[in-house]
Amino acid sequence: MTLSLGAVQYTYEQRTEFGLSDFLSKEEVVAGLSKIRYMNGGTATGQAINYVTDNLFKPSVPGRNFLIIVTDGQSYDDIGGPAQNAQKHGITVFSVGTAWAPMEDLKAMASQPHDRHTYFSREFSGLKAFSQAVVRAICQDFSSNN
Repeated sequence: MTLSLGAVQYTYEQRTEFGLSDFLSKEEVVAGLSKIRYMNGGTATGQAINYVTDNLFKPSVPGRNFLIIVTDGQSYDDIGGPAQNAQKHGITVFSVGTAWAPMEDLKAMASQPHDRHTYFSREFSGLKAFSQAVVRAICQDFSSNN
């Protein structure tokens, strides 16, 4: 299986940090992630979901594309419509929130079942605690759809 991982950062604007075919190994992805510099600004998560649906992912069968949205606050735009559109395009959506991210927003973005696709930690340092759970859920979704 080929590694395909991309990263997009967003505020009210979106910035592709790297695309799905830019790196070929886990080490390259980790190095790419370490070079990302934080963008300051508001939170337009719905626009970001539309951006990745249109610009990062290629249409495919369900269970092959996974979007992990990481947010620390409430979105200032609609998230439900863009998330449903992404899911209609075969993208399984995981929502990961921290700090001020409202649980209702996280669940509104996440694929069904929400409990397996929604994660939250009060502190940024707590995100690492469920990284393996996210990986297991992706593997489970991938296996059940193929």
